[in-house]
Amino acid sequence: MKLRLFLSIFLFTVFFSCKKDISLQKKSDLNNQIKSFDSIAANDRAKAKFISDGAFDEIKRDTSAILQLKAYYYKTRLEIIEGNVEQTGTYAQQALDIAKKLKEERLVNQLYIILGNYYVQKNEYSKAAAVYLKAQNYFEQNNDSENLSALYNAMGIFYFETGDLQNSRNYFDKTYFIYNQKGNVRGKGLYYANVGNIYMITEDYLKALEYQERALKNFEKIKDSVSMASCMINISNIESNLKNYDKALAVLNDAWNMAEKGNNSRLKERILLNYSIIYSSKGNLDKAYDYTERHIAYAKELDYPKGVMNGYDQMAGVLNKKGDFKNTATYLKRYYELKDSIYGSEVKQRIEELKWSNEFEKSKMESELLKSKYDIEKERSTSLLFLSLLVIFTSILVIGLGWLLYRNKKKSLKLIEIDNERLHEKIELERVKTEKEKAENDLLKVKADRQLLELESKNREITSISLQLVAKNKIMSQISKVIDKKKKSTEEIEAELKSILFQNQNQEKDWEQFKEVFENIHPGFYENLKERYPQLTATDCRICAYIRIRMSLNEVAGLMNISLQSLHTSRYRIRKKLELDSDVNLDDFILNFEL
Repeated sequence: MKLRLFLSIFLFTVFFSCKKDISLQKKSDLNNQIKSFDSIAANDRAKAKFISDGAFDEIKRDTSAILQLKAYYYKTRLEIIEGNVEQTGTYAQQALDIAKKLKEERLVNQLYIILGNYYVQKNEYSKAAAVYLKAQNYFEQNNDSENLSALYNAMGIFYFETGDLQNSRNYFDKTYFIYNQKGNVRGKGLYYANVGNIYMITEDYLKALEYQERALKNFEKIKDSVSMASCMINISNIESNLKNYDKALAVLNDAWNMAEKGNNSRLKERILLNYSIIYSSKGNLDKAYDYTERHIAYAKELDYPKGVMNGYDQMAGVLNKKGDFKNTATYLKRYYELKDSIYGSEVKQRIEELKWSNEFEKSKMESELLKSKYDIEKERSTSLLFLSLLVIFTSILVIGLGWLLYRNKKKSLKLIEIDNERLHEKIELERVKTEKEKAENDLLKVKADRQLLELESKNREITSISLQLVAKNKIMSQISKVIDKKKKSTEEIEAELKSILFQNQNQEKDWEQFKEVFENIHPGFYENLKERYPQLTATDCRICAYIRIRMSLNEVAGLMNISLQSLHTSRYRIRKKLELDSDVNLDDFILNFEL
């Protein structure tokens, strides 16, 4: 009976060990297969599609979780390469659910990066921040440089999209350090392209062009057509800003052909917007209007809110140039409503909360780890000391124990009572201090909220005045049209002009009202600017005021009733008068101008 029981236990142990080894082997094979597939997908899309289709055929015969995970992961990677945003999110979520059930932590965090990229494309930035920070904690703790490079690149794009260019550049520099160490050609290409985009945003177009051309060479080496087309779109945008319109169109046409060949919807959406920008700059407003309409429809079809927002902004600019001020106002309203929903203060606040929550959790984990190490070391040293002293002092302790207990019993109780009283006093003081700090923080928060409300009220007042100025500029345009009408008699023209001039007689008063409200929000701005730079004209100061309240070029041109080209010329003269270096951005200088 005992022998039979022993054999049963032995056989069960052997069976369980074999089963565990087989499970570990399957997980190891899965990781190797996924790593191999990532390499194939980056270089041979047709082969990757063949492997993915085979994986889906396999799960029709065998529905095991590991095979399903592999199939959905393969499909996720392919949808990313082909630019199918919606399908990417669907397959990535399915793969993530299975990976969590299998406790595949590394793969779970890889999928967090993919989902973060999906949320960024959908402009759901708080969700993107949440999954990115989870992945960052895991890969930094495990020193996984391969996945950290992909994560840092994704977080660089995330901060770029949310307008935090400093953090964006920091993360891109981290990616370059890893890619350069590993000799990753595609990774370095992504770095050059992303940094080029930062230079383009800061209007350093020559530097931006240099980095984009570097990126294009790297992508050509590995024949990455999607990244090549994306680079060409960026180069076209830069050439357009440099007024090289024919060259910009030629590069954009090549990018369109690549996007058509790869059937990449996301690239097509970007190209349509760039066509509109180029034709608008060239003065072909009808073509610009048609391309903008196509772009907005395409962005809506892709469910890409930021693309729709950019389309509304571009359409407002085109309609403004065409003189259709009513529809211009309509599209501007749509643009700002969508912009607020994407980049609103609640989204930024949520991102900051997630960021600090992550830092707190990381700090807590580090503290717990240090405490555990300390406790282990303390126990070890205590045990050694105890064992060493135990033999020597055992007899002395036994003899003196009774006497010491009797003598010190009352004293110890008294000391404990005193210590408890002190402890209670200390706790009470801490509680009072905490409540006082909380009250002070609440007061500061109320003051901050009140200041924020006042600032928002002033900004709304400035916006109202700005719209009144736009209306006045429209009236001035009407005067020009009346003068150009040669068929009407002099009396009729004179009567119309008097009517229009009567309506426009308070334009200077409106500007003075704007200036008064502006000075309430930015006191001393005009006086300090004129004192430091007396060579600035009144018009120069007016442009600087519009820059200070973050108005776009189209909005400033509309308010001043001048063309964008004239506005660029005025900005150039202001730079000269301010004696700014070429690497200093005018907008940044005015925004950071110390009063």
